[in-house]
Amino acid sequence: MLLNTQTRLTAELVQARSIDQFATGRDILPAKIDVHAPFAWYGLDSLAVITPTGELVK
Repeated sequence: MLLNTQTRLTAELVQARSIDQFATGRDILPAKIDVHAPFAWYGLDSLAVITPTGELVK
């Protein structure tokens, strides 16, 4: 069970960091970002989504 708790915590931290990075430079508050909305709704294409994702694995 400890592994599941750690994994969940890690996923939550990655999501929070991703939301903060996404909101930075845009006129969107992190709390207003719908994590279930398609990226296109925010005017992003796949390249714009993949580039910051690479930063998470560093």
